[in-house]
Amino acid sequence: MGCVAEQSIPLGPLGRPPFGPAPFLSPKSSFNPNNGICQVLAHMWLDSETSSGSSSTMSNEEKKLGEFFKHSIETYTTIYGRGFRTGNQAVLKHGPRRTLDHIRTTGAFPIDL
Repeated sequence: MGCVAEQSIPLGPLGRPPFGPAPFLSPKSSFNPNNGICQVLAHMWLDSETSSGSSSTMSNEEKKLGEFFKHSIETYTTIYGRGFRTGNQAVLKHGPRRTLDHIRTTGAFPIDL
């Protein structure tokens, strides 16, 4: 259940303007960039919630579960894993805002990775 939530919840805002209807498949990619960027956003949120300096009120068990989900995202071998790794590289290089703007305008991740 948590895997579905961590991947699907961030997709909601991407399906609304200005990102347009989700999902869309880029002709430049064999995977949907919306899925990859959702994985990145979920990973970023989990990281902020489970970090030791977080002001989160998560219990130790919840933090362990969050770490498990982060690890799952990082190690997916499916198309979601490729999308996460590509999206994460784009976010690390260009930042989240520029990456999201590029996806919105082109339907793909920045290709200069």
